[in-house]
Amino acid sequence: MNDAVHFFDGLYSYLITPELQPDNNIEAELLHSYFDRDYIEKHCKDVQIKGGRGKAILFDRAGQKLVLRHYYRGGLFGRVAKDLFFNKEPLCRRSFAEFELLTRLRRMNLPVPKPLIARVEEGRFCIKNDIVIGQIEKSFNLAEIIAHRALETEELFRIGATIKRFFDSGVDHTDLNIRNILLNAEGEVFIIDFDKCFIRDSLSRSRKKSIVERLHRSFKKEVQNSRIQLYFDDADFSKLSDEALD
Repeated sequence: MNDAVHFFDGLYSYLITPELQPDNNIEAELLHSYFDRDYIEKHCKDVQIKGGRGKAILFDRAGQKLVLRHYYRGGLFGRVAKDLFFNKEPLCRRSFAEFELLTRLRRMNLPVPKPLIARVEEGRFCIKNDIVIGQIEKSFNLAEIIAHRALETEELFRIGATIKRFFDSGVDHTDLNIRNILLNAEGEVFIIDFDKCFIRDSLSRSRKKSIVERLHRSFKKEVQNSRIQLYFDDADFSKLSDEALD
């Protein structure tokens, strides 16, 4: 896998996968169109909006199934700054960091989406972030699945084993939850949303346990807040957690 291409058009800085712009033949207008919601709605197919605070836009562009995500702040400060990140704060270029992390994870043969373009809107004091990644086709997140059926024992073991692969590779996912674990039509497990995540030399058992407990809380919160019956037995979670922490 070749290194990403850097490009600046006077307002936006980009990280671009080489497959998108072979021979560094970069067109600023083409790049901008991947982030233009009006363009997407008019010229792309199967446009959907998913997610919570950071609503992702799913679309099909000339046969490429993609996801556009804008970065927002969380917490109390997010109510004021919303999507603004100060130039001098750590990790302000969140889209670039996630693009580079996804690239590393794919080199490690871990099941994550393919990064296509990361963009930073440059400002004198503040910046904004966006990223375009490939969709995990014919997939559903765990919240969508348990709205229709219970997870099978084999699926719980497979999810736990996949999480263990990330742990063994030193991946610290800071927001592992029910909505960023996907199963595709073949039953393969994928993990998404690596904003503010890291690769460390190793993860302590207590850190691994904390990540799994966060995932468990997200299951319970989903059940608690749902207006419909969800197919989740809290006792079954141990099958997943035992495999992840083995």
